[in-house]
Amino acid sequence: MCSSVHEAFTGQTVRRRVKEAGVWQVKSVPVPDAVVDYNHSMGVVNSFLLHKELLKLRNPTQTKPHTQKSFREQLLKEMLVFAEGSAATPPPASTPTTCMPLYYASDDSRIRKHCKWCLNAGIPRVKTSVYCRKCQVSLCLTAKKNCFQLWHDNQ
Repeated sequence: MCSSVHEAFTGQTVRRRVKEAGVWQVKSVPVPDAVVDYNHSMGVVNSFLLHKELLKLRNPTQTKPHTQKSFREQLLKEMLVFAEGSAATPPPASTPTTCMPLYYASDDSRIRKHCKWCLNAGIPRVKTSVYCRKCQVSLCLTAKKNCFQLWHDNQ
């Protein structure tokens, strides 16, 4: 890909799944700035091109479709109207709004459940008495293992 607008490389990376020695891993891969810019805005350009083609098919007599700028402006207006109509309602006052580790409450302090992070990582037998009060997910939280942080950093 060639560009007279972008620098060749400024050190940006993207995270990609790569298979090495039969095992899938997530790695940071260097990416040219032109590719980052293209990937960022390709959806709008592609939708603009589709808009022009559909307009030709549906109304071949109309000679003046939107310009790319006017198409983006119209798209933005419609997205804002949609977003206002579907605004999320605030949670009830009794629902926690922040993630915080808690212990399962019981007279029997030995209640433990499988850690969701460990389970997803393929380690199914790890149990914990800690859970997130907002997410309601059981997660390890010890001095040596902090699945609580790993889970929330990846959400």
